[in-house]
Amino acid sequence: MPVSSDEPDLVLHRSADPVTDYQNPHLLPGMFPTLYPFGIGGFDDKLRPTQLAFANQARHCFNLHDKAFRYHRAFMFVVLNIHQRHTAHLQTHFTVRRDHFEHLARTLTTVSPSTLRRLADQLQREHTYSNLSSEDRAALNLLNQVNTIAARIPGSQASK
Repeated sequence: MPVSSDEPDLVLHRSADPVTDYQNPHLLPGMFPTLYPFGIGGFDDKLRPTQLAFANQARHCFNLHDKAFRYHRAFMFVVLNIHQRHTAHLQTHFTVRRDHFEHLARTLTTVSPSTLRRLADQLQREHTYSNLSSEDRAALNLLNQVNTIAARIPGSQASK
């Protein structure tokens, strides 16, 4: 005989704020409840007696005798995406010409985050350099003198 309850079987939380994938042991169990039916076993769990690196735990999931993790249609892509983004954050470096370093270092520290955010929003919206304020144009000129280098990111052009 079925038990009647006023409580829902499934509760979906939503928010305008993105969920972080850094140090969030509830991320993967929340995204893949069929793979983590008890909601435990997520990556980066500080309560785990033996800490595992993200890549090591992913490798363990894919090597389990139970093939659910290997054959899930989205799990491997989500894990690869998270791993690539974490690696990109750690392996991305900035370079500048040696003769410009002192000037750029001093000037970059004076640019406010709100200026960079405003500049990025305007360039994304309008796709043009016209109508930039003098402050935005100065920040853009500084950024044009900084090169970004990424290496050792699995699956990227930089790793080939």
